[in-house]
Amino acid sequence: MGCARAYEETLKIPTYVPGPESPYANFFAEGYGRIYPYTATDDMPGPKKDIEYKAVHVENEYLKATVLPELGGRIWGMTDKEDGSEVFYRNRTIKPAMIGLAGAWIATGVEFNFPVGHTVAGFRPVDYAIVRKGDGFAGVQVGDTDRTTGMTWRVTVGMRPGVKACEVRVRLYNGTSLGRRFYYWENAAVKASDELEFISDGEAAWARGKVDRFPITEDGLDLGLHASYREPTDCFTMGGRRDFFGCYDHGKDRGVIHVADIGQAPGRKFFTWGHGERAAVWTEVLSDGDGQYIEIQRGRVPTQADFCFLEPGEPAEWTGWWLPVRGLRGVADAGAWGAFNAVAYPSGVGPVIRVFANAIRPMRKVRFLIEDRSRGARLLDETVSLAAGKVCVLEAAAGGSKPEDCSVRVELAGRAIAEFAPRPPRIGIGAAESAGSGISIPPPDSCRSLSRAGGSADKTVRQRQQKDRRQQRQD
Repeated sequence: MGCARAYEETLKIPTYVPGPESPYANFFAEGYGRIYPYTATDDMPGPKKDIEYKAVHVENEYLKATVLPELGGRIWGMTDKEDGSEVFYRNRTIKPAMIGLAGAWIATGVEFNFPVGHTVAGFRPVDYAIVRKGDGFAGVQVGDTDRTTGMTWRVTVGMRPGVKACEVRVRLYNGTSLGRRFYYWENAAVKASDELEFISDGEAAWARGKVDRFPITEDGLDLGLHASYREPTDCFTMGGRRDFFGCYDHGKDRGVIHVADIGQAPGRKFFTWGHGERAAVWTEVLSDGDGQYIEIQRGRVPTQADFCFLEPGEPAEWTGWWLPVRGLRGVADAGAWGAFNAVAYPSGVGPVIRVFANAIRPMRKVRFLIEDRSRGARLLDETVSLAAGKVCVLEAAAGGSKPEDCSVRVELAGRAIAEFAPRPPRIGIGAAESAGSGISIPPPDSCRSLSRAGGSADKTVRQRQQKDRRQQRQD
């Protein structure tokens, strides 16, 4: 097992330097705009210069995150060490625009918003301290006291050895003598794509100024696909009971999932600039060629029209995890163990169901079952070991079973950790496989069979790879 560590470094980042803060307070602002005693940073854009910033790197054997305490304590970016890819949208240029409550705001990485969105602290220095624990945890704690309310926030961004996830611990506290209202939203920017899917088990959504079904609306629009949005849109999903949500790029066959107790963090929001003229304008305003991004946000309340309260002396604490996932053809379930999916592919002899697993930590004796409950038939019963960050693929012929009648259950130590249904290929790589493009699935060393109850996982994978290679030669 590797190790986790946190350390400081000075980074030089190209920056459009705004002018000084306004010396004048706006006493006549209303609603969220009442930021006194803060004043606005609104003289933009300024000249582009290379500016040195304090940075704290948090990393383990799988991931490396960079936190910038001088820019609100946000995560600037996070790299997947396996292939060097970016988990979030990392803006290589600090290019502020008039979006935040106090003016200057930047699009990059993950920002922490309290007591309201695009907080006044987002473009200001915050307190920070490196954290190390005896169990191997390493990270950085960032935070501030909001002067408009007197409440404090502390966020610890950290990692553990052997776990492919970024852990975020949140602690809010009202140290005043009055009850205060607030919301907290953790806002992650992710690279946009026409093959991007928003992942949520919500059954309804507040979007386009109304409540509608999710993902397919009453008028047939698929709110789960980024390609469906023409104009800038907030989409809050509601009604789900699962702890995970996020997004998945089917063109790249990778995504990012957030996991937190749904009771502690019920808010799940997607934001996109859409595909119209305004999207192009804001992409140019906020970056120098890094392209469009979307936002996935996790909140303490269901929507940003809702608030909750902290009484005098009351704290609020919870923990969430950001999981980079890949090789799954989508996400059907996720949790503290990793992410899973099942895809039903057509074939000449009947449907074939592939189960994909991407664990974030090593796990032994993980049992996968595929059952047709309408017929009382078991199509697969396989026990395997899962390696952190690796993709495991299992396969079963549906035979006389219909995929819509089947369910997949994943068990660890006799307890179900995931349960979901297979679905047809959606878009991207999964759809290409369904069309017979010959795209191969991950290599056989991605999972190791411990039981022959339903046939060897290794053998299944090897047979599928051989079939894919034959198909490629024929093409």
